[in-house]
Amino acid sequence: MKASARRLSQVEKVLTPKQRVLQWLSKAQESESAESYCLEMFNWPVSEWPGEKLTKAAGTAARTRLKGQAEKMVDTAARDAVRDVLFLLGLVGEMNVYVADKFRVFETQAGLCARGLQLAVVLKDPAHQAGVTSIRYGPSWQDVRREIVAFATQVSATRQAVDLISHRFFDEHLILFSGTDEYLSESQRTAQTLVETYNEALANAATGRSKGKRGTAKARADSPESIEEDEFRATSLAVMASIVREKAAEAKARAAWQIGETELATQALKGLGAA
Repeated sequence: MKASARRLSQVEKVLTPKQRVLQWLSKAQESESAESYCLEMFNWPVSEWPGEKLTKAAGTAARTRLKGQAEKMVDTAARDAVRDVLFLLGLVGEMNVYVADKFRVFETQAGLCARGLQLAVVLKDPAHQAGVTSIRYGPSWQDVRREIVAFATQVSATRQAVDLISHRFFDEHLILFSGTDEYLSESQRTAQTLVETYNEALANAATGRSKGKRGTAKARADSPESIEEDEFRATSLAVMASIVREKAAEAKARAAWQIGETELATQALKGLGAA
């Protein structure tokens, strides 16, 4: 047992900042969400909080590794290791909070898209056009299409951002807690359902038009194309890049600020116009 403990201690000493964070993240993700993990964490001594424990271990390991080197070199390496840990921890927190917040926004957007689609279908229904229904105004097919594409683009961009950050900074390890990841997966399913329902409704409306008269020029202009899945996935790339850039800059700035590097923190935010 003592030999195993010594070997584990030796391994701990050579872990990189990223490896330390990944080790922590795998254990932390046994909790369903970042929120539940934080609630558990509040019952621990502060010395066991990841921001305290991991930074101390990373700084100590850097100093041990460079023992005997110039003091300035050792101090710089230790500071870099601490900053790297804080950056990665911050990025995990940033993205989990971001996705959880976006889920609430996505729920609202999805509800509005569904209601708009419902109204658009009713307005094209023969019963409505015959004056049976009481609805007088509603969105056009173009309006509904635009809103659904915008919603699907945001959802797709968020998933792409999570995947890119996981790939670039965490060696493919998913940074979301399981409950938060399910929020995003649910939004993706909702977006897919809206797209499919819209396309089906549009096809039915087109079939109805083909059986009747050709319609006015205005009616023909309000007959958009169906939504192709690749359409919103392609347009989401720019949105995804913006999310990654923003969240990485915020995490970098916060990490620098936590260790007193205010100038570096300011530089990190300059590109976002936040400085």
